[in-house]
Amino acid sequence: MGGYAELSLVRSLSFLAEYQATIANNLANADSGAFRRRIAFAEPATETFQSTLEQKLGTLRYAQAGDWSPGTVKTTQERFHVALASDDGARDLFFRVRGARGETLYTRSGDLRIDAQNRLTTPGGLPYLDPAGQEIRVESLTDLRIAPNGQISDTDPESRQVVPRGQLGVWRVADLEALAPVGAGAFRDTRNQNPAPSAEPALRQGYLEGSNVNVVQEMVAMLAVERSYQGTARALTAVSRMQDSYVNALNR
Repeated sequence: MGGYAELSLVRSLSFLAEYQATIANNLANADSGAFRRRIAFAEPATETFQSTLEQKLGTLRYAQAGDWSPGTVKTTQERFHVALASDDGARDLFFRVRGARGETLYTRSGDLRIDAQNRLTTPGGLPYLDPAGQEIRVESLTDLRIAPNGQISDTDPESRQVVPRGQLGVWRVADLEALAPVGAGAFRDTRNQNPAPSAEPALRQGYLEGSNVNVVQEMVAMLAVERSYQGTARALTAVSRMQDSYVNALNR
């Protein structure tokens, strides 16, 4: 049974190390706009260990899932900031952006920018898409106007007239667990869902959604993981010593 004990403890150490890395990543992104924290959990491993009693003893492995609770929405009074909002917390509402390889990604970040082609983009340069999947072009962020339904307009530099520039598309994603983070607040749909545009996106211009990371909660979890890691390491040392004692006793 010593072999199984060691295997279980080593797996526990591996799990706790992964858990700690997840917490550290959450803390590092506490101030990242619209970041969604990751939750660590244990799930049954597919492999088993055959014990000396000819019994199969299951083992666990590390896994994680997204925490899709809404982040804190704060007012900024900036025209190039927009937040998703609705009565139910808008946890399943997302903007669509075009990835670097042309793929469609999802994000909740409403920190808008303009690139050299006058496209409306994320801070990382990913173009936002309208409900038809087309990129949106504007003249300036200074006079940008975003209606609650996503309609965008700004002022024409020559005529000084307000000109419509399209609509910022908002989609409601049914299976949130299918979204995998790819960095910079963007997510890839691993199941290729086909969500329909939201009928009532209720956008709020001049507001920005932050991450949903609670720093105090993450620090408490970090301390708990560290103590568990130390305790597991001590248990592994004790098992090794017990085996050494057993071997020495047999050799006498």
